Amino acid sequence: MEKQLYIDYLKETAGKTTPIILELVDAYKDVDGMLHEFLMHFVGRRLNKPLLKPALVRATYELCGGQNWERILPASAAFELINISSYQANSAFDGKLKVLTKLEKEAQFIAAMISRELSQFCLDRLKKDFNAGQIEQLTDCLSQSNKFIYQAQHWDLNLLTWDNLEKYRDEQFFLKEYTKRCFYGSGVFTGQCAIAGGVLAGASDATLEKLKQFGESYGTALHMINDIGDFVPSSADDASDKDYQDRFSDFRNRRLTLPIYHLFTLGNAGDAAKARQIASRGSFDLATLAKVAELLLTNRSFDYAQTFVSAKMEDAAECLALFSRSAHRDVLSTMVSVGKSNKYYNRLKSIINHEN
Repeated sequence: MEKQLYIDYLKETAGKTTPIILELVDAYKDVDGMLHEFLMHFVGRRLNKPLLKPALVRATYELCGGQNWERILPASAAFELINISSYQANSAFDGKLKVLTKLEKEAQFIAAMISRELSQFCLDRLKKDFNAGQIEQLTDCLSQSNKFIYQAQHWDLNLLTWDNLEKYRDEQFFLKEYTKRCFYGSGVFTGQCAIAGGVLAGASDATLEKLKQFGESYGTALHMINDIGDFVPSSADDASDKDYQDRFSDFRNRRLTLPIYHLFTLGNAGDAAKARQIASRGSFDLATLAKVAELLLTNRSFDYAQTFVSAKMEDAAECLALFSRSAHRDVLSTMVSVGKSNKYYNRLKSIINHEN
């Protein structure tokens, strides 16, 4: 599938999904205007964007023979609301998107809890077209997604941190724990999105298992990609935030992601010391942070991280090969190919070429 057709597919799905979300959120105007503002802090940033999770639910529904995809829009909205809820909570944990004060953090955590509940409300809208067993399965999908997202938060906040580097000196042990964190944070969620479409299409258990394996591999890779993207410097013509998360947030919060781990344990010791010195200052401007990206580029830490992204994307592609060729499978295949050549890594490679 041509990339533009794929983007159009995401936009079309999002364009019909977001009105459902807005309707639910706008009801809070009558509850309290401030509470509505808390919710819109992230919801507003999702409008008019090509959203991945709703498109994944639609694509797997159609792949499994589902007809009239607009019937399942409430399910797409439910999973997007779980996605939004995770962004809201994460901003409270990590001080992203200017969620810095005690009031702002508390506001976004409240918003996260409300968004989680709204996701369940969406499923009520499916009752007229789908049976109780299907609704129950989707409820479990939402619950599993939310459960593991917060297990990943535990790994982020308390385990995979610079302070615990000595615990992860063994590279294989680190890779096992890091992959687990990415699986918890996005792999499970993406797998449940994939299952949801199949459930609504009446797919067999064997087919649902294949969809789950595809989504889990793909989602785990997406989490790794996001960790690479965290270090992409802003360009002069780039005024937007990086997909709802501040650039260099992982570095500011001393997260032990693949690129940093590589620099600290397998890279040049002098460059690792420079990165630590920058972090110790506690005050960051983009020019200074761009120096961190340069250190990671010089040490090929991003290449190291990309090898694991590619391996997981290959796993996802192999899962898709189990399905018959169709236009709907092509949508999912394009998701994988776009991920393998993700925009963050491409931008970093262009910087490497420019420097050389």
